[in-house]
Amino acid sequence: MDSVWDLFLVHYREERDSRASLSVAFCLEPCCSRYDPVRRIHCQFILVAVLLILRYRNTFFTGTILIVVTIQTPQRFQSVNGDSAFTAGVRLLPFSIMNPIGAIIATILVGRTRIPPIYFLFAGGLLTVAGTAGLSVIPNTPKIWNPQYGFQIIAGAGLGCFNGMLTLLIPFVFEKKDLGKYS
Repeated sequence: MDSVWDLFLVHYREERDSRASLSVAFCLEPCCSRYDPVRRIHCQFILVAVLLILRYRNTFFTGTILIVVTIQTPQRFQSVNGDSAFTAGVRLLPFSIMNPIGAIIATILVGRTRIPPIYFLFAGGLLTVAGTAGLSVIPNTPKIWNPQYGFQIIAGAGLGCFNGMLTLLIPFVFEKKDLGKYS
């Protein structure tokens, strides 16, 4: 391998975020173009680490939605509807229950139907967006708006499906030598 471009082509032919990969390779070219093997290994490590961070940026976004909905929804029930902390926590149960159920259903469907997990990843993303969009239009009246429970179910199922598929895709993203001994 003569340059960082060879590393880029060997490791990331199927990379979907090619503009970011190309910019990283372009920036690393001056420090990696020499024939020093230690520098080349260090350069390869930086390139792989940066591109894996770009690949898993979706985990950051779904985690943000999960934390915000888990904290903001009970606070809304307490401040707008005047509920107690216990009642507000009970009203969050549709979202909290559908999160693991969505992951379980998605992984069972992937195992039985042999549909590629990426389609379930897209479906989970769409459900998450639909559910959070619905949760964002809840009226600010003291009367509880019942459709919000449906939006909690949709958002919870979408997040569960998305996080479950990301966990399921880990062995396909990393090389066999980078996985644990009993994976």
